[in-house]
Amino acid sequence: NVNEMVTAFETAFSITNQPVLVHVLTQKGKGYKPAEQNPSAFHGVGTFDVKDGTILKTNEVTYTNIFSDWLLSRGAQCNELVSVCAAMPDGTGTAAFAKTFPSRAFDVGIAEEHAVTFAAGLAAGGMRPVVSLYSTFLQRAYDQMIHDVNLMHLDVLFAVDRAGLVPGDGETHQGIYDTGYFSQIGIPVYSPCNYAELEYWLEALVKTMRGPRAIRYARGEEKPALAALGCTGKPYDMLCGADKADTVLVSYGAETEEILAAAELLRHQGMAADCCKLVQVYPLPDGLCRQLSNYKTILFAEESVATGGIGQQLCTALQAAGWQGRFILRGVDNTHLLHATVPQLRRDQGLDAHTLAQDMLTRN
Repeated sequence: NVNEMVTAFETAFSITNQPVLVHVLTQKGKGYKPAEQNPSAFHGVGTFDVKDGTILKTNEVTYTNIFSDWLLSRGAQCNELVSVCAAMPDGTGTAAFAKTFPSRAFDVGIAEEHAVTFAAGLAAGGMRPVVSLYSTFLQRAYDQMIHDVNLMHLDVLFAVDRAGLVPGDGETHQGIYDTGYFSQIGIPVYSPCNYAELEYWLEALVKTMRGPRAIRYARGEEKPALAALGCTGKPYDMLCGADKADTVLVSYGAETEEILAAAELLRHQGMAADCCKLVQVYPLPDGLCRQLSNYKTILFAEESVATGGIGQQLCTALQAAGWQGRFILRGVDNTHLLHATVPQLRRDQGLDAHTLAQDMLTRN
């Protein structure tokens, strides 16, 4: 009741010389019965029948579904594996694991800081925690990642959903910072571009690696051009054209789609360009700088902040190795982000294929 709220706040402001608590009980979906009765389903609203609130299901498979299936399968094989999330079991794909292994699933509520510290305690006790959070929410736990997990080198796997540009959620939900802060505190980061890579590297990170590490993946479904790449199991792949090129476009994750399209646009303009797709984005894979040093011009595009991102780190590493070519960096300007679709966000940030191709044509 708005009038009651106003009265309560006016009363609170009139009380001086002591702390005042205003306790407001909110109700999600107030005024729309289906949302009141099923608030979780209406947290992030997709297509639904407004008459009765029936959610119109689609048959699309998403990165979150792939992670969910893997977590369930791996949990059946490893009794020490536990799942930790923060109030988003459906959104992060951990609900199925929680239903099957309720004693090994922990939803700590909207408390990402506690989720990470709690996972550190589980790891210190011999468990194998997988912390599943959206990229934009994980940054709340930056201090805990450093002090509670990383400094003690504890065995915690961060599964980072909604990484990169996110459609329709505006500036508060963009997953554009995680590659920067993970790499700056020394946590290895992997960023698969399709389902096959996500499945392969999830398994590899659990079977062959210990200590803190992160795997990040986009919201939604894989794109056909990326699905066609399959998975080589290599930390990076050179995707070379038929002609010998002195130009290469480099990226990782979902943005790989744009550099592939940009290379095709350049080919139609008479310019040969190779592509390099990273999966291991930090630390930079062995041999990457040596291979890229063969090119005169390198364009690096990433759906992460440009300052302190992987592109800047690659440029520094190349220069330290003696490379003297031209480096073009396209990253996200976090000072303004639209409430838009991913293609619109990419166009706004200059991360779409057309803009990347123009960068190469105008700067060569």
